[in-house]
Amino acid sequence: MPSPLHALFLAVAVASGASSGALAATVHDAVADFSSTSNTANSTWSYRVSASAARDGNYNLLPNYGVFAGFTGPTAGTSGWTAAGVPAIGVNNSGADQFFVGFGPGAQFTWPAATMFMHPGPTALVVVSWLAPAAASLSISFRFSDLDANPAFGDGVNWSVERNNGSATLASGSFINGGNSGALATLNHITVAAGDRIQFVVGPQADFQGDSTQLQASIVASPVPEPAAWVLALGGGAALMLAQRQSQRARRRT
Repeated sequence: MPSPLHALFLAVAVASGASSGALAATVHDAVADFSSTSNTANSTWSYRVSASAARDGNYNLLPNYGVFAGFTGPTAGTSGWTAAGVPAIGVNNSGADQFFVGFGPGAQFTWPAATMFMHPGPTALVVVSWLAPAAASLSISFRFSDLDANPAFGDGVNWSVERNNGSATLASGSFINGGNSGALATLNHITVAAGDRIQFVVGPQADFQGDSTQLQASIVASPVPEPAAWVLALGGGAALMLAQRQSQRARRRT
């Protein structure tokens, strides 16, 4: 007969396995998963704009998908989600680098192939949002970097990674024109409940012009047992321990 401690561990393992349904960790990548057809409240990734400069989680869906003006490449590769020009979010899926030539001297820059483009508005934040479908423990990798690095154009951006809103900021910072947030960073053991959001946010400093920003972002989500599973496990372990004690008492009486 197993020891009481072994019985408890066994019950926890069985209940945890039943809760997770043998689900493995899932990988979500902002570039690889980018959608040109769907931007809804239920989308795993959604593309948003703030109602104000506040990091309050009140981030509305960007309403339109269309061609970004000023690029020399094919429209299929230089399009994205917008709200009247900027804010804007897109991925260069053309298979080649694209060159921006609009808005006069100093504004030119290259949009590399297979990268994400974000641009805030004059007073509005631009947000790439990931929706948690279930309770999970996350590993979040990210990097923000300037795309239009001409020092005569723009004054850099503020950036943050949030769980739901700015009151639960996981990482934040700013960089000047031509800068970046540093090497690719990873946040481990970030717990979320179903319906929580991880928000990747870019906002302007004094001047929103020249704030074209590249985002690299991926999330590895590992399922965690629901609280009910632990209650079941503890109850099962207690029942096994009680049964073992009763068996021991019966043997002593014989």
